[in-house]
Amino acid sequence: MEDHTDVANPSAITDAVKIVEGKLNGAGLNLLINNAGIYTPTASLETVDSEEMIRTYKTNAVGPMLMAQAFLPLLKKAARESTEKGLSCSKAAIINMSSIGGSIASLFGFDLMQVVSYRCSKLVPT
Repeated sequence: MEDHTDVANPSAITDAVKIVEGKLNGAGLNLLINNAGIYTPTASLETVDSEEMIRTYKTNAVGPMLMAQAFLPLLKKAARESTEKGLSCSKAAIINMSSIGGSIASLFGFDLMQVVSYRCSKLVPT
């Protein structure tokens, strides 16, 4: 398996699930970290087009949802088999990552990354 999965490609996600499932030896998955993201440094408000916005949304917003759906059976299995009380990563969890570049509250994020497609797809209300 490569060190990354194209989260906008359902067949790549299916392949990743099969590989992970094989490594779990019948156990469930405790933690899914969605950390994928793309951005085009030149995609300013003046230059971005709809194709760039769609491509970025597909990876940054839809991709994590597709990953969560695909890995949900393994996460549910881990949760069912866990003896832990309450909610925790020891039971089963999904963590969706973003960056300061997606912050709508941080001026630093805006100064750092004035990339419209990325910022719209990775909004972080910090």
